[in-house]
Amino acid sequence: MCKRFHVSLRTALFLWLTTLVEGTCNDTLSLNDCIQAGLRSHPYVRALECRVKQAAARIKEARAGFFPDVAFRGEYEDVRNEKREPYDVTVSRQGRITKSVGMDQTLFTGFQVLGLVKQTRVEHQIATLQLKSTEIALAILICDAYLGYCRACADTIVFMGTVERLGTQREVVQAYCEQELKPAIDLLRVDVELARAAGQLDQARNRVKIRRAVLSELLQLEPQKTYVFRNDLTDSIPAVPVSLESCIEAAYENKPRILIAEKRIDAAGHGIRMAWGEALPEVGVSVSYVLQDIDYHNTTGLTDNERTYWYGALRMSLPVFSGGSRYYVCKQRIQEKKEYEYRLLSEKSELRTEITTAFIELLDAMERAPTAEKIYKEAREAQKIARARYKTDIGTLTELLEAEEHVTRALQNSNEVRIQSWSKLTHLYAAMGDTLLFSLNAAGLRNLGHR
Repeated sequence: MCKRFHVSLRTALFLWLTTLVEGTCNDTLSLNDCIQAGLRSHPYVRALECRVKQAAARIKEARAGFFPDVAFRGEYEDVRNEKREPYDVTVSRQGRITKSVGMDQTLFTGFQVLGLVKQTRVEHQIATLQLKSTEIALAILICDAYLGYCRACADTIVFMGTVERLGTQREVVQAYCEQELKPAIDLLRVDVELARAAGQLDQARNRVKIRRAVLSELLQLEPQKTYVFRNDLTDSIPAVPVSLESCIEAAYENKPRILIAEKRIDAAGHGIRMAWGEALPEVGVSVSYVLQDIDYHNTTGLTDNERTYWYGALRMSLPVFSGGSRYYVCKQRIQEKKEYEYRLLSEKSELRTEITTAFIELLDAMERAPTAEKIYKEAREAQKIARARYKTDIGTLTELLEAEEHVTRALQNSNEVRIQSWSKLTHLYAAMGDTLLFSLNAAGLRNLGHR
């Protein structure tokens, strides 16, 4: 690509970005900035964070079963008697006030409390993994929208270059037509191609606006601020992970849906132990301190009687027969655990297929990148030859316009292959259970965009 074309392209890009962003730029966002902003502000992520906090509160609620229940009780009783024959009732009224402080402590419940605490911990871990899974899905949506924005920007620059080249070519053809060295129809054909390229440029600019709107919605950006998305793509293609097997192993260790399936197996195991624990005896102790004030109203006057005493009891409850319900509950929990184990095997099989497909697609996109670059360079050389042939009357305008179109298509294809490489990489990392915040930088991605 000649120096003059590079200079004019950069100038056009600068002017286009200047007209694209109205007002003063407040923030410039790279891809990682977009992912972080989306994870911070998206309402669905915030909702799942509340669910994680609820699960953490349920753990504390379950732990409360290890502590005694302490209660203060108060009671007032008023009894009125009437004198009836043949009985001679001397007490006409009795008032009784009872105040007590009691403590109940469960000593053993067949490991029900311990099992409940472990179950709530597993539920908290599952809620955390579901949050991570949602963050990965949101990161992929942001990456796809960002890469779509980069693709639209690259197409815009390609068509701007095409319009610029055709405009220059039109001036040359017009000069030839004025000197009657070329037929007037050549000028009309150039005008047609120029109008078509201008239409494609308008479409690309509209795609840029659409992608910006999608990104703004995903990131929940403030409407009163103006944001610029950095889209300067590095000339290098992304680095490939070490091997397919290492990607699969990393996915088994990090993928949320695999970890969720494993946690559900753990929860089912706790459920089995809790079901068996229901057949064990329940042992508890109760201690109370009672203060009782009794007032007697009779014909002889008022008698006040107060007394205090301690009350303690050791209780034990042993289930004997429940119609076999506990046995069938245990069988149900055992089958539930087996179901989760089979689901885990199915999830691992599907994940292995997903990782393999993403890995192969990434390698394919990276292998096509050098070929696409070579095709673009060859198209540029063919364009130079077609221009020279047209100026010397050896070639025709059709050959020149076809060469111009080949350059446009080759540059579009080169940009598309590069962006596809990054897209396949992001999908591979998402399949491996990565939130993409650090892996993209490790893969060589600094600021993703166009050349």
